[in-house]
Amino acid sequence: MHQRKDQNSMQPQEDNMDFPRCLKRAQNGDDEAQCRLGVLYGYGHGAVPQDWTKAIYWWEKAANQGNASAQCALGYCLMNGHGTVEQDGTDNSQERAVHWYKMAAMQHQHAHAEYNLGLCYDKGLGVVQNQNVAFTWYERAARQGHREAKSKLRKALKKRARQQSRINKRDASQALSSPVLQPRQNKLLQTFCYCPTNIKDIVDIESNVMDKIRM
Repeated sequence: MHQRKDQNSMQPQEDNMDFPRCLKRAQNGDDEAQCRLGVLYGYGHGAVPQDWTKAIYWWEKAANQGNASAQCALGYCLMNGHGTVEQDGTDNSQERAVHWYKMAAMQHQHAHAEYNLGLCYDKGLGVVQNQNVAFTWYERAARQGHREAKSKLRKALKKRARQQSRINKRDASQALSSPVLQPRQNKLLQTFCYCPTNIKDIVDIESNVMDKIRM
């Protein structure tokens, strides 16, 4: 599945590993401690065995209190097959994952959640596939310095540039064959009819061609 890199920052560290104290705080309703227990059970550490059921239990408690890290982690678990099947036998784990990603992204601007939402819309996981929405979430995460989001954004921009290039070449070809255009305007179109390499080139070329044609 996807999104595994996003959880690296949550892996247990050697400090802050007092499990009994953390458990007591979590039982008393501390959302940070609940999230921490989710991390311990999710990854397994020392005397704490890996247990996805317990990890989800504590992450869900923290997530319901508005803890953005827990919301994102819960989404990760559900998206990667660690969720539970409903009583009627249906598995809506991906839809539930998207719900928690949205909570973290829209309420807390959580960069990992924004990036993961981008992946969901990019691949159609738990939502209807929509490249434009995916682009928006990648962009939001990239603005916060999210490395993987920046990479996805660059690829998306290149893809858009190639698509627009093909459209421009097609439109220019159709214009060249039109008897309405004067020879001078045909020559101008030929000058600008080449394959641009980036979005700025595409916008500049399109603007220049239209201005010349209107002359």
